[in-house]
Amino acid sequence: MQNVFLCLFALAFVAVVQCKPKGVRPECNLDMKTGCPRNYDPLCGTNEKTYANLCELCVAHYQATESGKSGVEIGHPGECDHGDKPQNDRSEGDSANTIYPRAPRCSPKPAQGLRACNRMLRQVCGSNGKTYGNECMLCFDMDETGQDIQVAKEGQC
Repeated sequence: MQNVFLCLFALAFVAVVQCKPKGVRPECNLDMKTGCPRNYDPLCGTNEKTYANLCELCVAHYQATESGKSGVEIGHPGECDHGDKPQNDRSEGDSANTIYPRAPRCSPKPAQGLRACNRMLRQVCGSNGKTYGNECMLCFDMDETGQDIQVAKEGQC
């Protein structure tokens, strides 16, 4: 009888271990590839990196799948257990550690056609003295002019 109980316990343990979810596939849309909002609603990815929000996790998911790797999924809501912060933690606006000018965060330019930018207003000041509606629009201008334009600061020039 003891052996039967031990076998049932072992089967139950194996079933629980095998049923543990590895991650939840994020609900991403292609608009997320062109720019993300600045809200801080952290998610821990299955790669153990903390993302500021769903959009930024989706960008990492798309980048991984486009390079032939398995996509990043949602490990759990909140920051990862080891306390890392996303590189672009924007919970309090610009980080005091941000050094300007800085390189813009441009998504890869499409092989054909023009870069598509969203209309979300998050102004940045370019090193050329021009105010852009958002960072993507600065990247678009770089594509069009061939100039190396840095982000001089967040907001209007």
